[in-house]
Amino acid sequence: MPVAEFLRNSGADSAAYNGMTALHWAAANGNIAVIDLLLSHGALLEAENEYGGSVLSSTIWFAYHARSADFARRNFPAVFDKLIAAGARTDRYNEMQQDMERLRQRANS
Repeated sequence: MPVAEFLRNSGADSAAYNGMTALHWAAANGNIAVIDLLLSHGALLEAENEYGGSVLSSTIWFAYHARSADFARRNFPAVFDKLIAAGARTDRYNEMQQDMERLRQRANS
């Protein structure tokens, strides 16, 4: 976490490969502490990567494609809850709500 704070406070560019912002990557990796840090510094929830994915919608994609061990470790349902509580849109595509519910069920099985 000190590294993330240092980079953020130093003005590091938060956009990375394929338009994925630091918030996209923190959410994709289930790093709640970094998500909190980035949100507290005004990271944009609806920033789109080059595929048109917002932070939440791309996190859903990463959850669907995660190996079992990574899926469990990253606690995607907690990431969904954090992003939604911060104001992330849940209507970016027709089946978004259903996808999150399926992934929550996967986490509970």
